[in-house]
Amino acid sequence: EAEVNTAAASASEAEGRVVIRVTKEPRYQDRQYYAMGVLGTAAYPQVSNVDSGYSISGAVGAYAGDAMLEGGLSIAKNSLSMRNNAFFNQRDNFDVNQYQIHAAAKYQLLDVLPGKLVPVAGLVASYTYRQYSLTRGFNGASGDTGNSEAIDAGPVIGLDYEFNNKYA
Repeated sequence: EAEVNTAAASASEAEGRVVIRVTKEPRYQDRQYYAMGVLGTAAYPQVSNVDSGYSISGAVGAYAGDAMLEGGLSIAKNSLSMRNNAFFNQRDNFDVNQYQIHAAAKYQLLDVLPGKLVPVAGLVASYTYRQYSLTRGFNGASGDTGNSEAIDAGPVIGLDYEFNNKYA
């Protein structure tokens, strides 16, 4: 006879047989919400006309058992240099401001790996808006020159590292 749960084990002998009871406190029974922030810069090694600026991202999420629902916002600024063939191959410089929102549904595979690493898998969808501003044109022109939009979706696969039961 065995009951399976997993944190504290006790063994007792009754009528000549051994009864093992393992009880488990849920690994994350008290977690409800999470938040994260990221500060960084982008790298485009195969593109010579983009200079990286900064990127600031944040997200909030809620747990539903082992599932996670998340929403977030990212803001980034980069510089772009383009050849202007109309003016004797001079270069025009642009600032690119990028704004992105995302929504994700993820699932933590809590008991797959031993220790502090927790695999995460899910789906993410995002909307990105970019605003281009000419900062130095061949003829001294400057100003807003256009924008672009994109919708992206795809899988998310990763690992969370648990510092303790409250922080990962």
